[in-house]
Amino acid sequence: MNLLWMTLGAPYSIKALAFFWLGGAGVTPFAADLRDLYERDEIDGNKLIFSNKTEKDIILEDEFRQMLGDSFINVITDEPTEKYTYLDGFIDKAYLEKQINDFDQTVLHLRSHAI
Repeated sequence: MNLLWMTLGAPYSIKALAFFWLGGAGVTPFAADLRDLYERDEIDGNKLIFSNKTEKDIILEDEFRQMLGDSFINVITDEPTEKYTYLDGFIDKAYLEKQINDFDQTVLHLRSHAI
């Protein structure tokens, strides 16, 4: 698996199928890339796990659902929910291993600040 850790403002280019693991407003810079892939009919095989603390924090849900269908997964980490996947606290290794089918593909995790 090629895991790319990036901070906001880092240069990037999406040229291959990827697994996106993003949280909150961190998804915003990639919305244009996903739209571009969708418009070029090259979005198949991409997957987005979108993590938010609460349901009300989810943005662009309808658009991502239209573009990615079942490959768009919402994860809520701070309040139990029946509509979306609920993980108490954080997305962990075990959850990602269940979601990633091809460990040779690029996995992109965007964070808003350095750890």
